[in-house]
Amino acid sequence: MNPQIDDFHVRSPSGQPRGVVLVAHGINFRPSRMNEVEDIFLEQGYTVLRVILTGHEEDTGNPDWPEVDAHRWLEEIRLFREKGAELAAGKPMYFCGFSLGGLIGPAEYVCARQDQEVRPGARYRKMILIAPAVCLRPWAHILRLFFCRPQLRLMSLAGKYYDVRPYIPVFAYQALFDLRSLLAARKEQSPALASTPILVIYDKLDILVSGRAFLRYLAKKQGISAQSARIYAKNLWHHLVTDRRALGESGWNRLIADIKSFMEE
Repeated sequence: MNPQIDDFHVRSPSGQPRGVVLVAHGINFRPSRMNEVEDIFLEQGYTVLRVILTGHEEDTGNPDWPEVDAHRWLEEIRLFREKGAELAAGKPMYFCGFSLGGLIGPAEYVCARQDQEVRPGARYRKMILIAPAVCLRPWAHILRLFFCRPQLRLMSLAGKYYDVRPYIPVFAYQALFDLRSLLAARKEQSPALASTPILVIYDKLDILVSGRAFLRYLAKKQGISAQSARIYAKNLWHHLVTDRRALGESGWNRLIADIKSFMEE
């Protein structure tokens, strides 16, 4: 099934928009929990377009995950980017992704740029990657042991406030790992990302992903311009860094300042 318009959510600023920011959520993460990050862009005068990836539709009453794979999510992000370009109508377009979103955005963009499928109006001016699920901690690779049982359900750890469903099937994790492999397999990524300034926001205590390792990964790609913003999250996993609840007041204010500064540069 191809993505439809209902898979996107649009929020408009007061007044004439300065551009469009595309926002992508994490795995099994309620898309609406990106609201507070979106508010930062709205206050700066940007239209916000939020994607709702397959498996992340909220409050459907259906506890079961639909079958997903990396290619399905990639196609949804491609259409998401094209929809963003329509809304931008020649104005700048930006990308902001958290966790899975911070992986799938660059992965789709790199693939499209290499395949020469990105028209000028559908290119990102800048990208903000929040705790991107690219460089995983060693223990996370244990999930590979379950790939032979894709229907197996694994408990989700974020809690009811953030979870779409109380479990994540192995096939969803396998899609995430396939996206990582796809990104790594694109050997000549510099042309795709070299012209796109990147801000990586991370907590060094994140037990799921390593922001510093990702920055080293980007540094090896010739010509890529990446900045970093290190913050401290007040939650057990140090991975949830997308709202005031997870960061605390001082951490949240720091996140706002970092994003605003990057967008205004």
